[in-house]
Amino acid sequence: MPEEANLVERKLPTGEQLIEPDFLILGGRQLLMGELKVKADSSGRDTRYDANQLHNYFSLAVKCLSQGGNDLPNRFSHIILVPSVDLRWFVRGQQWITDLQVGADRHMQFNIEMTHHLAQEAKRQHYITDSARLGELIKTVPVFCRSYSDLADALDSVVTGYPLEAHWRRLHGELCELGKLASAGL
Repeated sequence: MPEEANLVERKLPTGEQLIEPDFLILGGRQLLMGELKVKADSSGRDTRYDANQLHNYFSLAVKCLSQGGNDLPNRFSHIILVPSVDLRWFVRGQQWITDLQVGADRHMQFNIEMTHHLAQEAKRQHYITDSARLGELIKTVPVFCRSYSDLADALDSVVTGYPLEAHWRRLHGELCELGKLASAGL
């Protein structure tokens, strides 16, 4: 992402709300779409991520690209923040996720056919109509799975000497604590 990026409104100027992202960060024309999972009980529907959510995030990218114009993003990435990098945070994850972190950038890999099949069971969008289109999107929109500890470690590595370093160190501690509390009882 560009050096300067900002949180943006959940509704981009596409005229249609495809998803309810937990956060969107826009830097230049690159959009990072984020999903957070924090509940302590992984059996709840809202605490787990499913294949349909992935389709919905990719649908936002497709919709933005189809609208064109200089006010919408044209590059995308997606991050899923979970208490631990583990398939238990994904609905039927063993069936559609082949790797949670692979390669130098530690991106996710998917069984494209199964991902599309499972998403079709709960289909709510019409932008990704076949597994070939999903495969194209997966090649161009990297998806990352990170834990709160990963986020805290990344923050820790950049705050030394930064203005208000003590504030950022407190945030680091809070992220570490969130990671512990969010997976309590599992």
